[in-house]
Amino acid sequence: MKIVKRPIKKTAYVLPRLFLTGVALFGMVAVILCSLSPKLQLLGVCHDLTRAPVQQLSPAVALGPYPHRQELQVLKLRGVVAVISLLDDTLPPERMLQALEEKNAAPFGLKLYKVPMSSLHLHDVSNQKQVSAVMQILRRNPDKRFYIHCYGGRRRVGLVRQAMINQR
Repeated sequence: MKIVKRPIKKTAYVLPRLFLTGVALFGMVAVILCSLSPKLQLLGVCHDLTRAPVQQLSPAVALGPYPHRQELQVLKLRGVVAVISLLDDTLPPERMLQALEEKNAAPFGLKLYKVPMSSLHLHDVSNQKQVSAVMQILRRNPDKRFYIHCYGGRRRVGLVRQAMINQR
């Protein structure tokens, strides 16, 4: 009887730990692939998991995540005439997304402003200058409707949102 209990105890001890280790490794690999693979980002595999909802900050300004082609079409139908992209063109995946966005925005007649901001050094002086540049674009075009986005629609867009709220 003792011979049977020992393998069962070992199995009961080892199997849950193997399972949890496998889940953790799978999660780490998925995060790495999502952050490093432009192809996965272009397919929207990772983007759809991490994107924030679109927020209407004022009648003229909406904020949110990187817009896919269909979303650009919906924005145009809702009266948006210009898009401000905060994507960082020094990062290859975001540079690819910017090129795709240029291609997708053109058929809808959307003007695209590029105001690159770093996602790594969020509160850096250069990002604060870029936030000021976004505010200047908005002030120069008070009669236009804008959509402002970064990749996920949370961090860089959050800086712009906070600046707009503080300016009111």
